[in-house]
Formats: sequence, C-alpha cells, structure tokens
Amino acid sequence: MQFIVIAIVTIALSLCVFGLVERRGAMLVRLDGRVLLMALIFGAVFLAASCAGYGLGKWILKSDLGGRQIFWIDLVSGLILIGAGSRLLLRALSRDSFLEHRMETVDIRHDTLLCLKSCVPDLMAGVVCGLLEVSFGGLMAAVFCGDLAAAAGGYTFGRANGSTLGRGCWAVSGALLCGLGVALQIA
Repeated sequence: MQFIVIAIVTIALSLCVFGLVERRGAMLVRLDGRVLLMALIFGAVFLAASCAGYGLGKWILKSDLGGRQIFWIDLVSGLILIGAGSRLLLRALSRDSFLEHRMETVDIRHDTLLCLKSCVPDLMAGVVCGLLEVSFGGLMAAVFCGDLAAAAGGYTFGRANGSTLGRGCWAVSGALLCGLGVALQIA
C-alpha cells in the first residue's frame, strides 16, 4: 500500500509542477544553465514543503491512537487529498488568461516566487503521508526526483511546444489526488 501511495502522490505532484513550469517555458527564448538551477530550486522548495507537511502529520500522530481513531485518520487524510485535488481540478477548469511575453532566460526571482506560491499541494500530500506513516525516505526521494525532472522537462517542453499541456496536467493531477482520497475512504 505504501508503494502505491508514494507512486500516486509523486506522479500527481510532478504533473502539477510540469503544468506550472510549462507555461513559463513557453515564454523562453533560449535554454541555459538557469533552467537547471530553477529545476533544482523547484525540487528543493517542494521537497521542503513535503517534509514540513510530513512532520506536521507525524506530530498529529504523537497521541496514543486506538482502532477507532485510525478510522478518523483515514477519513481526514482522504478529505485533505480530495480538497487538494479539487483545487487542482478547479485550476484546470478555470478560464484564466496569461499574457505571453518573451524572456531571454529564466527569471529566477519571479519563478522562485511562483514556486513558493504553488507548493500547497506538496504540503498537503506531506501531511497525508505523515498521517498514513508512509516511508519518509522513499517519499522524499521520489518527490524530489519527480519534481526536479518535471520542472526541467516543463521548461524544455514549453520552450519547444508552447503551453499546450498545462491544463491537462493539472486535471490529471487533481483527479489522481481525488481518486487516492476516495480510495482511502473506501479502504
């Protein structure tokens, strides 16, 4: 079960990052070393958000839990995932417009602020994984590698193909998180 949770959470969070970064990559004139630096920043910030969430989830579990309280942990975990997934689905369905302006290279300051504003799903997924007592090392390695690869791929894909997959990535990401939340309610 732990492997399935880690895999679904990692895929969902990576798709969220890819959709976000692809829009920024569509505005790039050229790719350089800043793309890799920014991908590392995305991986590190989202890793920190996941670690903070995991710590919060484990802190909540410090109390002595009986069989009845385990039901509530699964219920709360599922609702958190459904909430985070619904937020991503609404983002995918919203009709926002973005003004495209060409950038010579990656704007580290702007993209870092964008990264900080967008790390809520990672924080919520970290809380859920802490509550479910998922393997910390496996989760953090998967989240960091997945987000790093998604950020680098998003810049590259966006530069080559424009912003074509962003909404779809957010929709799939939200659906995966909602599906995992529902599966926790059923199980």
